[in-house]
Amino acid sequence: MALYISSKSGIWQFRYQIPPRYRHLFSNRYEIKKSLRTSDKQEAKVLSLELESRIRRKVFEMESDSITIEKFTKTMLTHLVGKTSERIISIINPISDDASFMHEDIMGCLQEAGDENYAETASIVGFYKDEFILDTVYDLNQSLEEQVQDYFATRIDTNEYMPFTLGSTEYWMLVQTIKQCFKIFKDIRIALEDNDVALTKKHFLRLVNYVESTTGFSPISPLVDEVKTPIQIQTAIVQPPQISITNASNTTSSKSVSIKFSQAITKFVQSKRDEGVISAKSLNDYTNRLNVICDLLDNPSIDNINRTIAENVRNLLRKYPSNKTKFKEFNGLKGKAILDRASLLRSKTLSPSSVKSYLEKCSTLFKWLCLHEYITRNPFESIKVNDGTGRKHKISDERPPWNEEQLNKLFSSPIYTNKEFKHPYYYWLPLLGLFTGARLNEICQLYVADVTCKTGIWCIHITDQRSDQKIKNANSERVLPIHSKLIELGFLEYIDSLDKNGRVFPELNYQRDGYSTAAGKWFSRYKERCGIEQKIVFHSFRHTVATELKQAGIASEKAAAMLGHGTGTITYDRYGKAYHPEIVADVVESLSFPATNQVLKW
Repeated sequence: MALYISSKSGIWQFRYQIPPRYRHLFSNRYEIKKSLRTSDKQEAKVLSLELESRIRRKVFEMESDSITIEKFTKTMLTHLVGKTSERIISIINPISDDASFMHEDIMGCLQEAGDENYAETASIVGFYKDEFILDTVYDLNQSLEEQVQDYFATRIDTNEYMPFTLGSTEYWMLVQTIKQCFKIFKDIRIALEDNDVALTKKHFLRLVNYVESTTGFSPISPLVDEVKTPIQIQTAIVQPPQISITNASNTTSSKSVSIKFSQAITKFVQSKRDEGVISAKSLNDYTNRLNVICDLLDNPSIDNINRTIAENVRNLLRKYPSNKTKFKEFNGLKGKAILDRASLLRSKTLSPSSVKSYLEKCSTLFKWLCLHEYITRNPFESIKVNDGTGRKHKISDERPPWNEEQLNKLFSSPIYTNKEFKHPYYYWLPLLGLFTGARLNEICQLYVADVTCKTGIWCIHITDQRSDQKIKNANSERVLPIHSKLIELGFLEYIDSLDKNGRVFPELNYQRDGYSTAAGKWFSRYKERCGIEQKIVFHSFRHTVATELKQAGIASEKAAAMLGHGTGTITYDRYGKAYHPEIVADVVESLSFPATNQVLKW
């Protein structure tokens, strides 16, 4: 659709947004702009219609000679079936003549199906670089998603002839399609390693049927002919979820029935719950925040939400009251009625970081909807939220660390100078946070058995090996040497006084967020009584440790090992094993906080 907008000079400009399916024909440009050099609106309309007609004609001419998503998908999937068939035959019957089934056979099959341009397509996408796919896809240390992306990155020559760009909606849809194949490849690989010929053929039949359901084309190979008997089709077919590649040029997807925003939330949350990769707490947070946006928009159909509406959501959230549930004035209100009441009461509104969090969760929802073909574009992607000052901030400035004055206030309090405390965690949690940089719940959920001596060094094992323990991600599991200051203050004596099968802080009860709920509320109240400003929280200890390590010149890889972060490199994150305790111990001992010198021993 062409738009006509006037510049400050009064000259009309032509703007044409290129649908995603055609952008590869225009060097991946998303929009065409051109001055019409006229201030007359009627003349501008005529000129813009002429330009739009030329663009559409160019699209028609260029698309007829280009590789479409459908052709690309059929070529890739058929190629994968052929290579898999070739590899299976070479393993289970290496002396068979059928093991010579090669690319020429695949090309002939496709040409019989009416795709005479297969050779050109296969050449452009670089399939001939591929060797044996089964030898590369099965890696227990790498997710299927990563394997598929690696496959694209190493085997596809991205150039102007490609029907998509890496990172586009079409690309991610194709990633999901190939991901289904890779799941079956994994089963085939395991069956081959177990020398189970029958199971291997059964899984290969799944692959064949998936390709048929996705492309509408039946692959041909000796192994296909062998496994596709009527009996096997009835008993062995396990139909994977169908994922098709569409070329829709608007937000309406290939799904015939649009769904409401509330229905989209339900489907998304159920999907994530079934996957089991998001905690119940996070799912509840997603549900609550998405429902707020749903109510603000009055539960529209998802394919009616465009970028303008998405940006308006940002503006509405800026007016939304923070901690709404704590005030009875908002009881029974929904959507924009809450905004009206908040304006009347002059309530404190959401912070920029909270607004950003709401929008990011909504963007995650719409990305999921794109991948599942309810829509083809994510209108909430990359919406910017500033703090109103116009200044740019570093990520490290978002949450400040403790400074020396604040630490002095905390550790000169009666808990540490007079040993006045009700529970042991009052004394130990701030000290452990300061000298380990661990997250609050990582400390609260510790068991006595998690405190161990390794190679002569006393350590704390941050883990989720018990059902009531949880960590943020795989990198969060780590072994932390105990700082000498903690040992000096009597931490090991405290551990010795506990039940060996029990927890380090048994007075803390498990709740929805783990064991840290009561401890977090206590610490928030206590540090305020010590005169410490509100923006300093328990998690600030973690920022303090990171800051101190950086100022001490500690290598980022070693600091990451202590804090439970990934390094962002395949060399260390995938292939490198954990540092030995004695190396991390040197990092831990580099921390020094004079404010703790006044603390009385446990």
